[in-house]
Amino acid sequence: MDPISDILARMRIPAPDDNIQATPETCARCNGAGFLRYDVPFGHPNFGKLHPCGCKTHEVSASRANKFRQLSHLGPLEHKNFANFDLRKGTSAFSRDALQVAQRVAQEFAAAPHGWLVLTGPSGTGKSHLAAAITNAILDRQEGALWVFVPDFLDHLRTTFSPQSGVSYDELFTTVRDAPVLVLDDLGAQSTSPWAEEKLYQILSHRYDARKPTVITTSKLIDTFDGRLRSRLQDADLSRTVNVVGYASEVVNRLMGLSYDLIRRMTFETFVPQPYSAEEAQRNRYNLAQVHGIVQSFVRDPQQRKWLVLMGVHGCGKTHLTAAMANDRLSRGLPTLFINTPDLLDALRASFGGEGSGAYDKVFFEVRATPFLILDDFGAQSSTSWAKEKLYQILNYRYNAQLPTVITTNQTLEEIDAPLQSRMSDQEYCGVLAVLAPDFRKTRGGLWKLKAR
Repeated sequence: MDPISDILARMRIPAPDDNIQATPETCARCNGAGFLRYDVPFGHPNFGKLHPCGCKTHEVSASRANKFRQLSHLGPLEHKNFANFDLRKGTSAFSRDALQVAQRVAQEFAAAPHGWLVLTGPSGTGKSHLAAAITNAILDRQEGALWVFVPDFLDHLRTTFSPQSGVSYDELFTTVRDAPVLVLDDLGAQSTSPWAEEKLYQILSHRYDARKPTVITTSKLIDTFDGRLRSRLQDADLSRTVNVVGYASEVVNRLMGLSYDLIRRMTFETFVPQPYSAEEAQRNRYNLAQVHGIVQSFVRDPQQRKWLVLMGVHGCGKTHLTAAMANDRLSRGLPTLFINTPDLLDALRASFGGEGSGAYDKVFFEVRATPFLILDDFGAQSSTSWAKEKLYQILNYRYNAQLPTVITTNQTLEEIDAPLQSRMSDQEYCGVLAVLAPDFRKTRGGLWKLKAR
């Protein structure tokens, strides 16, 4: 693979040569001149001025796209497109649906590049394929897009300091920084030296301030990036994060897969906000319809940084509402973790002594730092000292980091341990909703309901 600096050096345009003969195929409009004079009367601001002919515009666009294609040096990725993206990489319903959402979002970005698109997920899930497909689609339209593999780019940037380098540091750095659409593949895979972090921050900070379309793929959790970069990657006004396939931890993926069938069935559309008469609702002060509206507003707020706690008896609709929240976010490609609290603690216990993506530290960190966490049935777990400690560590971290968190529980606020009770009582940061409704399972009747004799 040729360094990007060598390609830049080879592509320097030579000075014009008057002896070069014009091609016989000349444009009928401009007669080969490449420019046209504005057809306006004397006194018009454009009188006597020239503008490029359509043939010249097409030629310039084609030349520019070809330049970016050579600079990108896609190699085998040059043949990656949306048509040959393999959705069968998904081994579960959760992962296959996540791939379909990621493919759709990537196609929408390629058709009209704007803002930032961050593709996250484990290695080998298709992030680079989708990023390359975006690059190829833009270049095929003869528009400007530059593909950069981050570790290689930093290596090439270092070589420009050598006296033997055929391209200057400023030329290479500016080409990448100001690309019309920049695709940074495998951000976070580079060696984490202060110099490398500084260069990447300069590029991304410039593009953030200029609102330049940018695609980023990474196998790292967004929460692990430097604070300055993380704030830009998580800016909901500019950046959209899409989780490709699932979470990095095999254990968390398995947990998510277990709950996904439940999530798919329980949506806002299938939720019945008033399964009883209006008279009964008024008499008993049921508030399911109001809670339904509040929950939808909470999950669809792109700037959401707060907690929401739903309290109520078994069967009042808490799980359906929170599953609907997860379903709503997952359908938009937004990383969301819906976990039953006892199952989470079981998974943490089982991960002790694990290795790789199943290691305890990786599982614990990923749950703690996930962008949107839903803990269902909090309080149903065994109340051992270890369980209390782990849940406190997870929730205290999320409280301090202001990460959106949703909790369902059958407990009252007074029954929850004092440290977490204090955080849930913070009315500025946490909303506590009492779901006032009867157990729907007991009232709806059905096949097994005994008949009175």
